[in-house]
Amino acid sequence: MGGYNLGFLLEALLYPSDLLEARRWYTTAAEAGHTKTQYGLGLLLENWRDPPKLGEVRRWYTTAAEAGIGEAAEALSRLQPEPDK
Repeated sequence: MGGYNLGFLLEALLYPSDLLEARRWYTTAAEAGHTKTQYGLGLLLENWRDPPKLGEVRRWYTTAAEAGIGEAAEALSRLQPEPDK
């Protein structure tokens, strides 16, 4: 839970160097199964980079949506379609 809280605080400061640190803490919490953080990490990744790495964004939204986070399912539905393989 600490990774989520620290990531959230660092992101809220909106300093680019802190966004790198926020991403690190969000990733730690998301990989540990914290579902709201999985959604939050997808959101951070989608809005932080130009252009975003949609595969990574999609991965975290999908993981959170499968765990029942409705906002993640909504976010996933608005992403560009996945390219054909």
